[in-house]
Amino acid sequence: MSKNRSIRKIMSCPGCCTPISKAESITCSAKACKKIFHLLCTGTSELTTHQKKNWTCPYCQAAAKVGGDNSRTPAKASENVTFRNKPNRPEICSQTNSTLTIDVIRDVIREELNKVKKSMIVELEESLRAMVKHELKGFSESIDCLEKSVLFITEEYDSIKKDLACKTETIQYLRTENNKLIETVRCIGTRLEIMEQHNRSCNLEIQCVPEYKNENIHTLIKQLAQTISCDLNESDVHQYTRIAKSNKNDQRPRSIILKLATPRIRDKFLAAVITYNKNHASEKLNSSHLGFGGVNQPIYVAEHLSPANRALHAAARLKAKKKGYRFVWVKQGKIFMRKDEDSEYIYIKTMELLEKIV
Repeated sequence: MSKNRSIRKIMSCPGCCTPISKAESITCSAKACKKIFHLLCTGTSELTTHQKKNWTCPYCQAAAKVGGDNSRTPAKASENVTFRNKPNRPEICSQTNSTLTIDVIRDVIREELNKVKKSMIVELEESLRAMVKHELKGFSESIDCLEKSVLFITEEYDSIKKDLACKTETIQYLRTENNKLIETVRCIGTRLEIMEQHNRSCNLEIQCVPEYKNENIHTLIKQLAQTISCDLNESDVHQYTRIAKSNKNDQRPRSIILKLATPRIRDKFLAAVITYNKNHASEKLNSSHLGFGGVNQPIYVAEHLSPANRALHAAARLKAKKKGYRFVWVKQGKIFMRKDEDSEYIYIKTMELLEKIV
């Protein structure tokens, strides 16, 4: 058994750590070495017999170059040794040259690791490239969808902007037209008020005359004219009637509207009333002068005003009472105010002018 192990130890190639036969081996010619190598490991298959006898192994050649011991110089250091795939025979390698075997294994492992590393790097690069390509494809689709959405929104925005500009222009035109119409309506309203007042230029309004079911208004008017000493012919009176109350809750009797022939006759009748009241300050015109019994009720005679002028006259009287104006009167359908006898009169045309009075 010991002899066989010795033989197997001697017949193992230091380069590849595998058994070799004599026919495929070559022996180092150095006396201190005498190591046996595979012909393929040393690349000496083409050498002649004489050359093989004088051949020295790479270890001896390396030792000769540095002039030292060659026991730890690896066979791989020389380009003349070719390493082949080694079988799993760790006992042979350890018995032949342990240092050489560890270095070789280290180099092989390093080479294999480098190969695996390169392979892993390549696979990782391919995987990353595929993953990035897949992600970029998704991003590209999302960007395309976003571009379409932005384009659609832009088109809608442009359409809305154009439509808004058109509507803004229309609104501006309608606003201008509306202002014109407002001014036209105001002008027409003013003219209508003037016409309404003009139609009442011959009318007088007799207020607070007691009202009865079978009354004779014509007789009442004649009695009133006699009381104030105003000559009034039958032809001077065109029409007379009581008018509806503006306020149904008002307890005063309905007013009598007297339409005379001309504004001059109306003014003469009105002047006669004013003169009578001045001359009879203690007993001004009242219901007893018209033949009514009971409590005497004051009777007022004034110009027949249009609804707008009537409201303006009422507001002017309230303003005069509030601000201390003593005189408010109506002449020719126009309303005037005066604070006292020495002050100038104010012509009240509109409510806006009345509000400015202080």
